[in-house]
Amino acid sequence: MHEEHKNDEAEAEFRKAIALDAAFALPHNNLGIVLRERASYEEAAAEYHKAIELEPTESNPHNGLGSVLEDQGKLDEAAAEYHKAIELDPTESNPHNGLGNVLQVQGKLDEAAAEYRIAIGLDPNSVNPHNGLGNVLQDQRKLDEAAAEYRIAIGLDPNSVNPHNGLGNVLLDRRQFGEAITEYRAAIGLDAKSAVPHNGLGLVLENEGKLDEAAAEFRKVIELDPRLAIAHFNLGAALRNRGQREEAIAEYRRAIALDPGLPIVHAVLGTLLWEQGISEEAIAELQRARDLDPHLANTLYTQSSEFVKQALRSASASRANATLIDACWLLVTAKHLAPADADYRVAMERIDRRLGGRLTCPPRLEQVNGRRVPIPIASSNIAASSYR
Repeated sequence: MHEEHKNDEAEAEFRKAIALDAAFALPHNNLGIVLRERASYEEAAAEYHKAIELEPTESNPHNGLGSVLEDQGKLDEAAAEYHKAIELDPTESNPHNGLGNVLQVQGKLDEAAAEYRIAIGLDPNSVNPHNGLGNVLQDQRKLDEAAAEYRIAIGLDPNSVNPHNGLGNVLLDRRQFGEAITEYRAAIGLDAKSAVPHNGLGLVLENEGKLDEAAAEFRKVIELDPRLAIAHFNLGAALRNRGQREEAIAEYRRAIALDPGLPIVHAVLGTLLWEQGISEEAIAELQRARDLDPHLANTLYTQSSEFVKQALRSASASRANATLIDACWLLVTAKHLAPADADYRVAMERIDRRLGGRLTCPPRLEQVNGRRVPIPIASSNIAASSYR
């Protein structure tokens, strides 16, 4: 509330300055900053355009306009503005950081890393490019280097939310769950309205087999940002693993309504619908997943194998069980995506050898002490069955 009040006061002052001298570019630029923070993107863009019109050789309004366009998902236009800002002032760090953000979203990871490194060279004490470089390195699976960048960012500003969340993601990938929880809780403590660290915390809790707590975190994400498709997907997975399949299906459908371009959501929904006997819709969803990513089945085979290895290394029975359930669903989903693929039979036989037939695919559930838990059945029984 205090920050919002400060923004109101700042906006009023900038508007007074513009009223006194409409030909002065700086208050237009500063008003653009305030309006962008409020997500009033069209108004912010108008102020930046006015500042550019008044001072065409000034770098900052181009950088600000690039930020607004980036927020709106207009990535090519945003990149053009960042390039213009860099052309006008190559010594300014922020446009390089903004361009790095755009390139990362576009999947141009090497180019993004180069821009972040330029930004760091120009201003080593700026938190954002270290955080951005950490994100790129994590996407490139360079987890040690990513963690180092996040730690540098935290050292520069311990109150910055994003580096704590990014470090939490790296620790989650490393399955260092206790440390990951510490970082996610630090991020939440710094900004209770930030949805993303709740999502990470939910994933940790799900990996630890704490499905009720995980579901509560995913619901908190949705409360804070109802448009975040991945939160609905993650809540669906937690509900599915609790045996609440109809509720899970509803969450997967919500995720698709928000972002129809996620192949894994279509694939998992198709598999769950098939297991529920809703075959026509299941086939349509599985085909949509194949259309979006023809290689998804192979990816899921690989992931399921890695999950089984992680489960075998786990010292926690509940954590191992949760990981095996996820491995199972990935494998069954892969089977439905590519029913004629011999990789499914080979993968199941490999799991049987490792686990002695203890994996349930797909998991059946029974009541144990008031909770629904998987019944261990021989996975070879499923491997021998045909695609219905």
